[in-house]
Amino acid sequence: MKDRAENGKPFSVLIIQSTNHDVPTHLEKVLVNETAQIKCDVSSNLTNDRILLVVWYKDNVPIYSYDTRGPHVNSPSHWKDVAILEDRANFKTTREQSRAVLVISPVQMITLT
Repeated sequence: MKDRAENGKPFSVLIIQSTNHDVPTHLEKVLVNETAQIKCDVSSNLTNDRILLVVWYKDNVPIYSYDTRGPHVNSPSHWKDVAILEDRANFKTTREQSRAVLVISPVQMITLT
């Protein structure tokens, strides 16, 4: 969705929806050519639990994944759909791995069809 911010600069609206139904859907406005940081709660109540796989979707199609399974246990695999994200996205985790963020920079104008 495209629109204009109060200062007249174009921005994109990102609709963030989790597969966890306890997490509410939210909208995030990001100025075009700026950086979007989309938060991801990867916390767990289980002792010694860790992230195995995180997948981001656009229109029900995978566009980014962060994989620490099998051969990627010591060096996580980052995959992205380059047709959509080019080289503009990276998934970052924190040291305690309770919060993570998908960084997209620069944000491009989204055109609805």
